[in-house]
Amino acid sequence: MTSKTLLQCLELTTGVQELLLQEHLDGDIDETVLHKILFDLPSLQAVDFCAASSVAFVDAFSSAVTRLNVPLPLKLGIRRLSLHECFTLSSSSLEALLPRLPYLTHLDLYHTRVTNKALESISKTAKVSHLNLGKCTYISGDGLVDFLATHVAVRTLVYLNLCCDISCYRLLWEFDVDRLLPLLPSTLRSLNLNGAKVRPSHVPLLLPLTKHLEELSLGSADLSMRDINSLFLPKPESVTDVDSALSHEETKWVPSTLCYLDLSGIASISQSSIFSSSCVLLGSMTSPLEVLELGDKAISSLRECKNTNKMVGWVVKECGRRGWYVREPLTDAPGGKSGRRNWKMGAVWWGMRKIPVAWGEVAGLYGHYMFKK
Repeated sequence: MTSKTLLQCLELTTGVQELLLQEHLDGDIDETVLHKILFDLPSLQAVDFCAASSVAFVDAFSSAVTRLNVPLPLKLGIRRLSLHECFTLSSSSLEALLPRLPYLTHLDLYHTRVTNKALESISKTAKVSHLNLGKCTYISGDGLVDFLATHVAVRTLVYLNLCCDISCYRLLWEFDVDRLLPLLPSTLRSLNLNGAKVRPSHVPLLLPLTKHLEELSLGSADLSMRDINSLFLPKPESVTDVDSALSHEETKWVPSTLCYLDLSGIASISQSSIFSSSCVLLGSMTSPLEVLELGDKAISSLRECKNTNKMVGWVVKECGRRGWYVREPLTDAPGGKSGRRNWKMGAVWWGMRKIPVAWGEVAGLYGHYMFKK
């Protein structure tokens, strides 16, 4: 494959609707090819440039989007765009492109140089359901929360990834989390807050979210096992509650909808705390919870507890750099097999970290970035 043959392929498939490219082709995506993709494929709805970062690709992207002598249409028809791990793209290129996507529904900017300015420039006619801003170090926590609070394009989010690597950067501090959690819509099914400064005071704000979320990532949170248990247990009834005038319907406990919970990097979570009688996570009362993502140390310890794992009905599964503790019955999929949902577009495992832009089974490089990293 060369830039010439790639262009010829695109010219022969003018009706293409989904185009999946990635890092192994980024040297073949020159300005002519990129211009064809962005502006001359009228049926194109989804494009994925996963991990493309070569100098040639970056130069081509910048030229195709910003060159003044190349007329750009005011509107592009792309609805699902992934620039996952395209960190070398300039902020100015993203600021030039995002306003031109009025039909956008899926936007993956994981580990890119997207800025608060670029986010604010997203078209107000877009209806973004899937948004991945994980490891984006060029945005600020307060600016991000302002964007989520005020921009009309993100009022019906289904998937939201705001993870960060706290060894070099923390996106959301305690006061940011205070503001963020009450803003999140009831449409949300997946929320990744790994690295956010989540504290026990946030548990009452997290609790309403567990009534509609299916995935929740709280990696490195400052929570105890008791805090985590409280996401699945009704609050103990007090004398005040009994004597209150609240109706039965107002006080009725609504069970959690969580199927996946990421507790990696939490100091209170270990093999011994999970097997403790004070932990409710492994019991039937937490159903439909079926996957716990845990840190390396906890997974290594649990791996050696084969008899206990069999007794409690959970099993260790590992994939790439990640480790899951999965409720039996066993399946062939490390992250569970009952996780097929329309919002996951063909993915069946829980805990996806890359937004899919095309319908179908997830495999190869896309599976690597989605589930193994």
